[in-house]
Amino acid sequence: MTKIIKFLFSIFISYNAIAQQTLLEKPEYDVIKSSIFDDSSPYFYPNLYNRYIEADTSLTINDFRYLYYGYTFQSKYVPNQESKYESQ
Repeated sequence: MTKIIKFLFSIFISYNAIAQQTLLEKPEYDVIKSSIFDDSSPYFYPNLYNRYIEADTSLTINDFRYLYYGYTFQSKYVPNQESKYESQ
């Protein structure tokens, strides 16, 4: 009987021990675009990218969202660029 109780208790504990919850949000491209080009914004893309390159551990999930979605508004973004390895 104690084995069953311990087993059920361990399942209960492991069920409640979720490390993080996934928050799915639809990206607001207008807000992202205005923020990454505003040099007074904390999400100004060059500053945010430099923090990423320097492996800043204080980057939040929102910072990464602005990095990910903000890249599409950068001049270097080429969505249909062919890879140099594609022709090999």
